[in-house]
Amino acid sequence: MVKPDEAESEDMAKIDPEKLAARVAKLRVTMAKKREAAKKTINTSTLAAKTPSVVYEEYYDWNDMQTKLFTNTTAERWAQEIVQYAKKPDVWRATEYFMENGIDYTEAMRLCAQYEVLDRAYSHARYLIGLKREKGGLKNELNSSIVHISQSMYDPEWKKNTEYLASLKKDNDKDKGNVTVLIERYPETNVVPVKVKDE
Repeated sequence: MVKPDEAESEDMAKIDPEKLAARVAKLRVTMAKKREAAKKTINTSTLAAKTPSVVYEEYYDWNDMQTKLFTNTTAERWAQEIVQYAKKPDVWRATEYFMENGIDYTEAMRLCAQYEVLDRAYSHARYLIGLKREKGGLKNELNSSIVHISQSMYDPEWKKNTEYLASLKKDNDKDKGNVTVLIERYPETNVVPVKVKDE
């Protein structure tokens, strides 16, 4: 039985095309049977409630240059790994996890949208990275201007604050226009004598 996450390290030049075609056909038949069986399976997990209990997807791994299978088990594994990956001190973007594992950004975002557990883990990883970036900016370990510009991509509270400040600026810009200031003439006193013009 072929496990979805196992990749064989055979050289593509050594693979017999007929054997490969037979193997792919066998794999597709097996997958079709598993899909039919999965329709009857009920998953009671609260995190996977919106995700079908067993779904087989395919994604292209750019490291191995192979199409691989993706299941909800793979989504749960990736969810755990991306959170651990985000905790590393030298990681500054959550998408680095996908890139290092050979997953295209568009494909990764499609899988995140489809699997709630992976989407929540990706959001959590971005938040963890956002906290590291903010601390690094405050301690001047990172360029604070770059952190300030991009922090709203990582922290929802920061994003709300940025939107609030932008709305205040927009409101202030509406009120701008010509301002006329009237200064009344002060009466003469001993403290403030009248200025005499030189002729």
